[in-house]
Amino acid sequence: MITITRIQFFLFLFTIQTGTVFITFQRPLIETAKSNAWIVLLFAGVLHYLQLIFYEKVYDRFNPGSFIFWLYRGYWF
Repeated sequence: MITITRIQFFLFLFTIQTGTVFITFQRPLIETAKSNAWIVLLFAGVLHYLQLIFYEKVYDRFNPGSFIFWLYRGYWF
């Protein structure tokens, strides 16, 4: 069984929310929003913060299964 530390979870969310994955995935939305794209980024930041708060509350009970383990491992490698 894999356990994800708080730092690993933060880096995972940070990469998704601010890295190339976020920009590539949300590009059509950002292009459509044009000058209001800052709202999209603000929403993503708030969502990221809420996910971190939720993870902090359930950190001790968070044990992903083998499928999630392989998804996580595949994403990082």
